[in-house]
Amino acid sequence: MDQQLNIGMIGLDTSHIIAFAKLLNDPQQEHHVPGGRVTVAYPGGSPDFELSWSRLPGFQKELTESYGVRIVNSPEKVAEQSDAVLLMSVDGRVHLEQLKRIAPFRKPVFVDKPFAVRSDDARLMAELAAEYGFPLMSCSALRYAEALNVTLGNGELGGIIGADYYGPMELQPTQPGFFWYGIHTAEMLYRTLGPGAAR
Repeated sequence: MDQQLNIGMIGLDTSHIIAFAKLLNDPQQEHHVPGGRVTVAYPGGSPDFELSWSRLPGFQKELTESYGVRIVNSPEKVAEQSDAVLLMSVDGRVHLEQLKRIAPFRKPVFVDKPFAVRSDDARLMAELAAEYGFPLMSCSALRYAEALNVTLGNGELGGIIGADYYGPMELQPTQPGFFWYGIHTAEMLYRTLGPGAAR
């Protein structure tokens, strides 16, 4: 039997944790991703962000009862007990501090949206990954949307000369500017225009 990766989660206050756990932990899921299981998690939570504190207990309960995930009391313990980390906290303001706490463990990290809510935080997060030498990734799932793949793969349409995108733009008082949902539209645009696009 192939060795399974132990995957840790930090921040249990988003519906995305259940989606990831289903894909990774349930072999019966249509789009099951083999090779790793979510095994350990730290709840986190932001007391001044209603979308965080109000949903955390329910998501944590489902994660432990349906997927057998162990709960630990710090991000460091998650990093210690896992081969890779999903930094899922719904509040982008806490991502830099959480990443600082696990960076010394040098585990690959995926950061859920919003990656950060300040450009300087995002730069510091990238610098931490470079300093400690671990892979760091974040993206919107819409980068891989089937309709986008089909359109970009259709050679009959000719070369791309420009692109206009629109998408959901719900704003949150604790998540400033376009960081909260803007990533979805930006990812589709950058995927279309390709690496190095400046405007």
